[in-house]
Amino acid sequence: GQDVSGGHGYTHGKVLAAVEDPTPMAGCTICRYAWERDPRQEPYALTRTYGSVRGARGNPGPYLAKSDDDLKARCDSFVVETDVDYPTDVKLLFDAMRKAVNRAVDVADAYDLGGWRQSKSLKFKLGQAFQAVRVSKRRKAYPDFVMAYLNRCGLLLSKCEDTRAEVVSRDPSSWRSAALEETQREARRHFHLVWRRLVNNETIPHHEKVFSLHAPHTRWIKKGKAGVPVELGVPLAIVESHEGLILDWEIMWKGTDVDVLKPLSERCTMRYPTLNQISYDKGFWSPENYEQLSNLIDYPVLPKKGKPNKTEKARQSTAEFREARRLHSAVESRINCLEHHGCSRIRTKGGPIGFARTVGASIVATNLCQIGTKLLLQDRERYRRAA
Repeated sequence: GQDVSGGHGYTHGKVLAAVEDPTPMAGCTICRYAWERDPRQEPYALTRTYGSVRGARGNPGPYLAKSDDDLKARCDSFVVETDVDYPTDVKLLFDAMRKAVNRAVDVADAYDLGGWRQSKSLKFKLGQAFQAVRVSKRRKAYPDFVMAYLNRCGLLLSKCEDTRAEVVSRDPSSWRSAALEETQREARRHFHLVWRRLVNNETIPHHEKVFSLHAPHTRWIKKGKAGVPVELGVPLAIVESHEGLILDWEIMWKGTDVDVLKPLSERCTMRYPTLNQISYDKGFWSPENYEQLSNLIDYPVLPKKGKPNKTEKARQSTAEFREARRLHSAVESRINCLEHHGCSRIRTKGGPIGFARTVGASIVATNLCQIGTKLLLQDRERYRRAA
Protein backbone atom coordinates (compact mmCIF):
# COMPACT_ATOMS: atom_id res chain seq x y z
CA GLY A 1 0.00 0.00 0.00
CA GLN A 2 1.02 3.58 -0.50
CA ASP A 3 0.75 6.21 2.22
CA VAL A 4 -1.20 9.06 0.64
CA SER A 5 -1.32 11.16 3.78
CA GLY A 6 -0.90 14.87 3.28
CA GLY A 7 2.67 14.95 4.48
CA HIS A 8 2.02 14.87 8.22
CA GLY A 9 3.33 11.32 8.55
CA TYR A 10 0.13 9.85 9.95
CA THR A 11 -1.70 7.02 8.27
CA HIS A 12 -5.41 7.77 8.00
CA GLY A 13 -7.12 5.11 10.05
CA LYS A 14 -5.76 3.33 13.10
CA VAL A 15 -3.26 6.09 14.01
CA LEU A 16 -5.83 8.82 13.43
CA ALA A 17 -8.27 7.09 15.77
CA ALA A 18 -5.75 7.44 18.60
CA VAL A 19 -5.10 11.14 17.96
CA GLU A 20 -7.24 13.40 20.06
CA ASP A 21 -5.82 16.65 18.73
CA PRO A 22 -5.96 17.04 14.92
CA THR A 23 -3.61 20.06 14.94
CA PRO A 24 -0.56 18.13 13.60
CA MET A 25 -2.67 17.11 10.62
CA ALA A 26 -3.84 20.60 9.71
CA GLY A 27 -1.74 20.56 6.55
CA CYS A 28 -3.40 17.45 5.14
CA THR A 29 -6.06 18.07 2.53
CA ILE A 30 -8.08 15.06 3.64
CA CYS A 31 -7.92 15.85 7.37
CA ARG A 32 -8.48 19.58 6.87
CA TYR A 33 -11.56 18.91 4.79
CA ALA A 34 -12.83 16.53 7.44
CA TRP A 35 -12.54 19.00 10.32
CA GLU A 36 -13.83 21.94 8.28
CA ARG A 37 -16.80 19.84 7.38
CA ASP A 38 -17.78 19.21 11.00
CA PRO A 39 -15.28 20.36 13.66
CA ARG A 40 -17.38 18.75 16.38
CA GLN A 41 -16.71 15.24 15.11
CA GLU A 42 -15.10 12.79 17.49
CA PRO A 43 -11.82 11.21 16.39
CA TYR A 44 -13.61 7.90 15.90
CA ALA A 45 -16.22 9.52 13.67
CA LEU A 46 -13.44 11.08 11.62
CA THR A 47 -11.79 7.70 11.25
CA ARG A 48 -15.07 6.05 10.34
CA THR A 49 -15.73 8.66 7.67
CA TYR A 50 -12.29 8.83 6.09
CA GLY A 51 -10.37 5.85 7.42
CA SER A 52 -7.34 4.43 5.70
CA VAL A 53 -6.72 5.28 2.08
CA ARG A 54 -3.68 3.02 1.82
CA GLY A 55 -6.02 0.69 0.01
CA ALA A 56 -4.28 -2.58 -0.60
CA ARG A 57 -2.85 -3.77 2.69
CA GLY A 58 -2.60 -2.14 6.07
CA ASN A 59 -4.95 -0.39 8.44
CA PRO A 60 -8.75 -0.75 8.36
CA GLY A 61 -10.52 1.39 5.80
CA PRO A 62 -13.54 3.64 6.20
CA TYR A 63 -17.02 2.51 7.09
CA LEU A 64 -15.77 -0.51 8.99
CA ALA A 65 -17.79 -1.69 11.94
CA LYS A 66 -17.08 -0.46 15.45
CA SER A 67 -15.09 -2.59 17.84
CA ASP A 68 -18.27 -4.14 19.23
CA ASP A 69 -19.82 -4.80 15.81
CA ASP A 70 -19.25 -7.68 13.42
CA LEU A 71 -17.31 -7.24 10.20
CA LYS A 72 -18.24 -9.47 7.29
CA ALA A 73 -16.28 -10.03 4.10
CA ARG A 74 -16.38 -12.02 0.88
CA CYS A 75 -13.56 -13.36 -1.25
CA ASP A 76 -13.28 -14.22 -4.92
CA SER A 77 -10.62 -14.45 -7.60
CA PHE A 78 -10.32 -13.43 -11.24
CA VAL A 79 -7.62 -13.37 -13.90
CA VAL A 80 -5.75 -10.11 -14.49
CA GLU A 81 -4.70 -10.31 -18.12
CA THR A 82 -1.20 -9.46 -19.29
CA ASP A 83 -0.55 -7.62 -22.54
CA VAL A 84 0.39 -10.66 -24.66
CA ASP A 85 -0.74 -12.15 -27.93
CA TYR A 86 -1.95 -15.71 -28.24
CA PRO A 87 1.28 -17.70 -27.81
CA THR A 88 2.53 -20.41 -30.16
CA ASP A 89 5.94 -22.01 -29.85
CA VAL A 90 7.05 -21.09 -33.39
CA LYS A 91 5.98 -17.46 -32.83
CA LEU A 92 7.82 -17.28 -29.52
CA LEU A 93 10.91 -18.72 -31.18
CA PHE A 94 10.68 -16.09 -33.90
CA ASP A 95 10.41 -13.29 -31.32
CA ALA A 96 13.31 -14.69 -29.30
CA MET A 97 15.49 -14.94 -32.43
CA ARG A 98 14.73 -11.36 -33.47
CA LYS A 99 15.61 -10.17 -29.98
CA ALA A 100 18.88 -12.13 -30.00
CA VAL A 101 19.88 -10.80 -33.45
CA ASN A 102 19.11 -7.21 -32.48
CA ARG A 103 21.15 -7.56 -29.31
CA ALA A 104 24.04 -9.12 -31.21
CA VAL A 105 24.01 -6.26 -33.75
CA ASP A 106 24.10 -3.68 -30.93
CA VAL A 107 27.02 -5.46 -29.26
CA ALA A 108 28.91 -5.72 -32.57
CA ASP A 109 28.43 -2.00 -33.21
CA ALA A 110 29.61 -1.12 -29.70
CA TYR A 111 32.86 -3.11 -30.12
CA ASP A 112 33.30 -2.40 -33.85
CA LEU A 113 32.96 -6.04 -34.83
CA GLY A 114 32.05 -7.37 -38.25
CA GLY A 115 29.71 -10.08 -39.43
CA TRP A 116 26.37 -8.32 -39.14
CA ARG A 117 26.43 -6.04 -42.17
CA GLN A 118 23.48 -7.94 -43.70
CA SER A 119 21.48 -8.15 -40.46
CA LYS A 120 18.35 -6.74 -42.10
CA SER A 121 18.49 -9.35 -44.83
CA LEU A 122 19.03 -12.10 -42.24
CA LYS A 123 15.98 -11.00 -40.28
CA PHE A 124 13.91 -10.76 -43.45
CA LYS A 125 14.81 -14.33 -44.44
CA LEU A 126 14.04 -15.47 -40.90
CA GLY A 127 10.60 -13.89 -41.23
CA GLN A 128 10.01 -15.66 -44.52
CA ALA A 129 10.88 -19.00 -42.95
CA PHE A 130 8.55 -18.25 -40.04
CA GLN A 131 5.63 -17.34 -42.31
CA ALA A 132 6.00 -20.72 -44.04
CA VAL A 133 5.36 -22.58 -40.76
CA ARG A 134 3.12 -20.08 -38.96
CA VAL A 135 -0.08 -22.05 -39.66
CA SER A 136 -0.32 -25.51 -38.15
CA LYS A 137 -1.76 -27.03 -41.33
CA ARG A 138 1.29 -25.96 -43.32
CA ARG A 139 3.60 -27.40 -40.66
CA LYS A 140 1.92 -30.79 -41.00
CA ALA A 141 1.75 -30.71 -44.79
CA TYR A 142 5.30 -29.45 -45.38
CA PRO A 143 7.72 -30.81 -42.76
CA ASP A 144 10.64 -29.57 -44.87
CA PHE A 145 9.55 -25.99 -44.11
CA VAL A 146 9.88 -26.75 -40.40
CA MET A 147 13.42 -28.04 -40.84
CA ALA A 148 14.33 -25.00 -42.95
CA TYR A 149 13.00 -22.69 -40.23
CA LEU A 150 14.89 -24.51 -37.49
CA ASN A 151 18.11 -24.63 -39.52
CA ARG A 152 17.98 -20.88 -40.09
CA CYS A 153 17.42 -20.31 -36.38
CA GLY A 154 20.36 -22.59 -35.55
CA LEU A 155 22.68 -20.69 -37.91
CA LEU A 156 21.71 -17.36 -36.37
CA LEU A 157 22.28 -18.73 -32.87
CA SER A 158 25.76 -19.88 -33.87
CA LYS A 159 26.48 -16.44 -35.32
CA CYS A 160 25.33 -14.77 -32.08
CA GLU A 161 27.53 -17.12 -30.06
CA ASP A 162 30.57 -16.22 -32.18
CA THR A 163 29.93 -12.53 -31.53
CA ARG A 164 29.59 -13.10 -27.80
CA ALA A 165 32.80 -15.16 -27.65
CA GLU A 166 34.73 -12.40 -29.40
CA VAL A 167 33.37 -9.79 -26.98
CA VAL A 168 34.32 -11.94 -23.98
CA SER A 169 37.86 -12.31 -25.33
CA ARG A 170 38.18 -8.53 -25.45
CA ASP A 171 36.27 -7.60 -22.29
CA PRO A 172 35.45 -10.54 -19.98
CA SER A 173 33.39 -8.36 -17.58
CA SER A 174 31.26 -6.68 -20.25
CA TRP A 175 27.59 -6.29 -19.35
CA ARG A 176 26.74 -6.41 -23.05
CA SER A 177 28.06 -9.95 -23.38
CA ALA A 178 26.01 -10.97 -20.32
CA ALA A 179 22.86 -9.45 -21.83
CA LEU A 180 23.53 -11.19 -25.14
CA GLU A 181 24.06 -14.50 -23.34
CA GLU A 182 20.70 -14.10 -21.60
CA THR A 183 18.85 -13.51 -24.87
CA GLN A 184 20.67 -16.46 -26.45
CA ARG A 185 19.67 -18.70 -23.56
CA GLU A 186 16.01 -17.76 -24.04
CA ALA A 187 16.23 -18.35 -27.81
CA ARG A 188 17.91 -21.75 -27.33
CA ARG A 189 15.19 -22.74 -24.87
CA HIS A 190 12.43 -22.05 -27.37
CA PHE A 191 14.47 -23.68 -30.14
CA HIS A 192 14.66 -26.94 -28.18
CA LEU A 193 10.95 -26.80 -27.32
CA VAL A 194 9.99 -26.42 -30.98
CA TRP A 195 12.41 -29.17 -32.00
CA ARG A 196 11.02 -31.59 -29.39
CA ARG A 197 7.40 -30.95 -30.36
CA LEU A 198 7.59 -30.71 -34.15
CA VAL A 199 10.54 -32.99 -34.95
CA ASN A 200 10.51 -35.54 -32.12
CA ASN A 201 6.69 -35.42 -31.71
CA GLU A 202 6.97 -35.02 -27.94
CA THR A 203 4.29 -33.62 -25.66
CA ILE A 204 5.76 -30.70 -23.78
CA PRO A 205 4.90 -30.69 -20.03
CA HIS A 206 2.95 -27.66 -18.94
CA HIS A 207 5.53 -26.49 -16.39
CA GLU A 208 8.17 -26.22 -19.16
CA LYS A 209 6.10 -23.94 -21.37
CA VAL A 210 6.59 -20.17 -21.56
CA PHE A 211 3.74 -17.99 -22.82
CA SER A 212 5.49 -14.65 -23.19
CA LEU A 213 9.02 -13.28 -23.53
CA HIS A 214 8.49 -9.85 -21.96
CA ALA A 215 5.97 -11.13 -19.37
CA PRO A 216 7.29 -14.53 -18.27
CA HIS A 217 4.92 -14.54 -15.28
CA THR A 218 1.95 -15.02 -17.63
CA ARG A 219 -0.07 -18.16 -16.87
CA TRP A 220 -2.40 -20.26 -19.02
CA ILE A 221 -5.72 -20.29 -17.12
CA LYS A 222 -8.64 -22.53 -18.08
CA LYS A 223 -11.66 -22.07 -15.80
CA GLY A 224 -14.28 -23.51 -18.11
CA LYS A 225 -16.17 -20.23 -18.55
CA ALA A 226 -18.63 -20.00 -21.42
CA GLY A 227 -17.09 -18.15 -24.34
CA VAL A 228 -13.71 -17.82 -22.60
CA PRO A 229 -11.81 -21.07 -23.15
CA VAL A 230 -8.41 -19.66 -22.11
CA GLU A 231 -7.24 -16.60 -20.17
CA LEU A 232 -3.64 -15.37 -20.31
CA GLY A 233 -2.60 -13.56 -17.17
CA VAL A 234 -2.20 -14.03 -13.42
CA PRO A 235 -5.06 -14.83 -11.00
CA LEU A 236 -5.80 -12.28 -8.29
CA ALA A 237 -7.78 -13.03 -5.14
CA ILE A 238 -9.41 -10.12 -3.27
CA VAL A 239 -11.21 -9.88 0.07
CA GLU A 240 -13.97 -7.26 0.10
CA SER A 241 -15.78 -5.95 3.16
CA HIS A 242 -19.56 -5.72 3.25
CA GLU A 243 -19.13 -1.94 2.84
CA GLY A 244 -17.39 -2.38 -0.51
CA LEU A 245 -13.71 -1.84 0.38
CA ILE A 246 -10.92 -4.23 -0.51
CA LEU A 247 -9.33 -5.41 2.73
CA ASP A 248 -6.61 -7.69 1.36
CA TRP A 249 -5.43 -9.32 -1.84
CA GLU A 250 -3.11 -12.01 -3.10
CA ILE A 251 -1.48 -12.43 -6.52
CA MET A 252 -1.32 -16.12 -7.38
CA TRP A 253 1.97 -16.45 -9.26
CA LYS A 254 1.63 -20.19 -8.66
CA GLY A 255 -1.09 -22.42 -7.32
CA THR A 256 -4.87 -22.08 -7.32
CA ASP A 257 -7.63 -20.69 -5.13
CA VAL A 258 -7.23 -23.56 -2.67
CA ASP A 259 -3.66 -22.45 -1.89
CA VAL A 260 -4.44 -18.82 -0.97
CA LEU A 261 -7.34 -19.30 1.44
CA LYS A 262 -5.14 -19.87 4.48
CA PRO A 263 -2.77 -16.85 4.08
CA LEU A 264 -5.63 -14.52 3.15
CA SER A 265 -7.79 -15.59 6.09
CA GLU A 266 -4.92 -15.38 8.58
CA ARG A 267 -3.93 -11.86 7.48
CA CYS A 268 -7.52 -10.61 7.53
CA THR A 269 -8.29 -11.97 11.00
CA MET A 270 -5.03 -10.55 12.33
CA ARG A 271 -5.60 -7.08 10.89
CA TYR A 272 -9.34 -6.91 11.54
CA PRO A 273 -10.12 -8.45 14.95
CA THR A 274 -13.88 -7.88 14.54
CA LEU A 275 -14.00 -9.98 11.38
CA ASN A 276 -16.24 -12.97 12.09
CA GLN A 277 -17.39 -14.06 8.64
CA ILE A 278 -15.71 -14.57 5.25
CA SER A 279 -17.64 -15.96 2.31
CA TYR A 280 -15.84 -18.05 -0.31
CA ASP A 281 -17.05 -19.96 -3.35
CA LYS A 282 -16.56 -23.64 -4.16
CA GLY A 283 -13.23 -23.05 -5.88
CA PHE A 284 -11.59 -22.50 -2.46
CA TRP A 285 -12.93 -25.72 -0.94
CA SER A 286 -10.83 -28.43 0.59
CA PRO A 287 -11.32 -30.27 3.89
CA GLU A 288 -8.11 -28.75 5.27
CA ASN A 289 -9.18 -25.24 4.27
CA TYR A 290 -12.56 -25.63 5.97
CA GLU A 291 -10.92 -26.85 9.17
CA GLN A 292 -8.45 -23.96 9.20
CA LEU A 293 -11.16 -21.43 8.42
CA SER A 294 -13.32 -22.78 11.25
CA ASN A 295 -10.47 -22.18 13.69
CA LEU A 296 -10.01 -18.58 12.55
CA ILE A 297 -13.54 -17.15 12.35
CA ASP A 298 -16.93 -17.83 13.91
CA TYR A 299 -19.00 -18.28 10.74
CA PRO A 300 -17.00 -19.88 7.93
CA VAL A 301 -18.95 -19.75 4.66
CA LEU A 302 -17.27 -22.27 2.37
CA PRO A 303 -19.54 -24.48 0.23
CA LYS A 304 -18.36 -27.99 -0.50
CA LYS A 305 -17.50 -29.15 -4.01
CA GLY A 306 -19.68 -31.89 -5.46
CA LYS A 307 -22.71 -33.42 -3.81
CA PRO A 308 -22.90 -32.57 -0.08
CA ASN A 309 -23.51 -35.26 2.50
CA LYS A 310 -26.08 -35.01 5.25
CA THR A 311 -23.82 -33.03 7.59
CA GLU A 312 -22.76 -30.59 4.88
CA LYS A 313 -26.32 -30.14 3.72
CA ALA A 314 -27.38 -29.22 7.26
CA ARG A 315 -24.47 -26.76 7.58
CA GLN A 316 -25.27 -25.11 4.26
CA SER A 317 -28.96 -24.81 5.12
CA THR A 318 -28.54 -22.45 8.07
CA ALA A 319 -29.87 -18.91 7.80
CA GLU A 320 -26.42 -17.32 8.19
CA PHE A 321 -24.92 -19.50 5.45
CA ARG A 322 -27.73 -18.88 3.00
CA GLU A 323 -27.70 -15.14 3.61
CA ALA A 324 -23.93 -14.97 3.10
CA ARG A 325 -24.21 -16.95 -0.14
CA ARG A 326 -26.97 -14.65 -1.33
CA LEU A 327 -24.76 -11.59 -0.82
CA HIS A 328 -21.57 -13.23 -2.11
CA SER A 329 -22.17 -12.30 -5.75
CA ALA A 330 -21.77 -8.61 -4.85
CA VAL A 331 -17.99 -9.13 -4.98
CA GLU A 332 -18.31 -9.28 -8.77
CA SER A 333 -19.16 -5.58 -8.68
CA ARG A 334 -15.81 -4.84 -7.00
CA ILE A 335 -14.02 -6.99 -9.57
CA ASN A 336 -15.67 -4.95 -12.31
CA CYS A 337 -14.50 -1.73 -10.62
CA LEU A 338 -10.95 -3.08 -10.50
CA GLU A 339 -11.06 -3.85 -14.20
CA HIS A 340 -12.21 -0.29 -14.88
CA HIS A 341 -9.30 1.06 -12.81
CA GLY A 342 -6.43 -0.72 -14.50
CA CYS A 343 -6.81 -4.44 -13.79
CA SER A 344 -8.48 -5.30 -17.08
CA ARG A 345 -5.13 -5.72 -18.88
CA ILE A 346 -1.76 -4.88 -17.36
CA ARG A 347 0.41 -3.08 -19.90
CA THR A 348 3.08 -1.97 -17.45
CA LYS A 349 6.63 -3.08 -18.12
CA GLY A 350 8.93 -4.36 -15.42
CA GLY A 351 8.02 -8.02 -15.09
CA PRO A 352 6.35 -9.26 -11.90
CA ILE A 353 7.31 -6.12 -9.97
CA GLY A 354 5.62 -3.82 -12.47
CA PHE A 355 2.61 -6.12 -12.59
CA ALA A 356 2.22 -6.11 -8.79
CA ARG A 357 2.71 -2.34 -8.65
CA THR A 358 -0.08 -1.76 -11.14
CA VAL A 359 -2.42 -4.12 -9.31
CA GLY A 360 -1.76 -2.31 -6.02
CA ALA A 361 -2.41 1.09 -7.63
CA SER A 362 -5.68 -0.21 -9.09
CA ILE A 363 -6.81 -1.39 -5.66
CA VAL A 364 -5.96 2.00 -4.13
CA ALA A 365 -7.91 3.78 -6.89
CA THR A 366 -10.90 1.49 -6.42
CA ASN A 367 -10.98 2.08 -2.67
CA LEU A 368 -10.65 5.83 -3.14
CA CYS A 369 -13.56 5.86 -5.57
CA GLN A 370 -15.66 3.89 -3.10
CA ILE A 371 -14.79 6.36 -0.33
CA GLY A 372 -15.69 9.29 -2.59
CA THR A 373 -19.02 7.71 -3.51
CA LYS A 374 -19.88 7.28 0.17
CA LEU A 375 -18.94 10.88 0.95
CA LEU A 376 -21.07 12.19 -1.90
CA LEU A 377 -24.02 10.18 -0.66
CA GLN A 378 -23.53 11.57 2.85
CA ASP A 379 -23.40 15.16 1.55
CA ARG A 380 -26.48 14.57 -0.59
CA GLU A 381 -28.39 13.24 2.40
CA ARG A 382 -27.25 16.15 4.57
CA TYR A 383 -28.38 18.70 1.98
CA ARG A 384 -31.70 16.92 1.61
CA ARG A 385 -32.32 17.12 5.34
CA ALA A 386 -31.25 20.77 5.48
CA ALA A 387 -33.67 21.62 2.69
